[in-house]
Amino acid sequence: ETSLLTEQIASNASIIVIAGPKQDYADVELDKLRDFAGTKKGHFLIALDPSKNLPKLYDFLFKEYGVSVNYDIVVDPRGISQNYWTVCPDLIQHEITKPIIEKKMIGLMFHCCSLTRDTRAELDHKVLMKTIPQSWAKRDVDNLDGVQFDKGIDAQGPLELAVIAQKSDVASGSKAVIIGDADIVGNTYIAVGANR
Repeated sequence: ETSLLTEQIASNASIIVIAGPKQDYADVELDKLRDFAGTKKGHFLIALDPSKNLPKLYDFLFKEYGVSVNYDIVVDPRGISQNYWTVCPDLIQHEITKPIIEKKMIGLMFHCCSLTRDTRAELDHKVLMKTIPQSWAKRDVDNLDGVQFDKGIDAQGPLELAVIAQKSDVASGSKAVIIGDADIVGNTYIAVGANR
């Protein structure tokens, strides 16, 4: 673990993992992340829970990788484990997901948020996980009143839950896997199905 406020990123680091941050990043930290992505062509694994407290980090992800993290909570109408906030995502064929698909494993996400991609010539995006079409995202997170779909407010599925973004401009080779759930990589659920 490295504190970017007081330490530099190790010169031999090739990937930075950001999992479930609780507070936003300072400008000095974001400058180091930008340098890591640009000059060093470093990679990221970023797993985020629904939060409105990370505007600078979200801005970094949008500007650098063209991915917006939505402040919402995804609902899976199948009610897995009697919990509509537990989502069993569809895995999309990719070298990252291929072994999981071949072994017919399932992953579970808990209280996850959706992602939106911005199409740009200098970015290549691939969706890794998405919801079933019958799911939706509750967009008024601060005033949740049940799980029902509110037309005109909520977003209808299928929704993107994990994306890999690769830069093809000056920072060619820098990749970021962005996941709309921190629990999927956390200790509590790491042994559940494909999460491991």
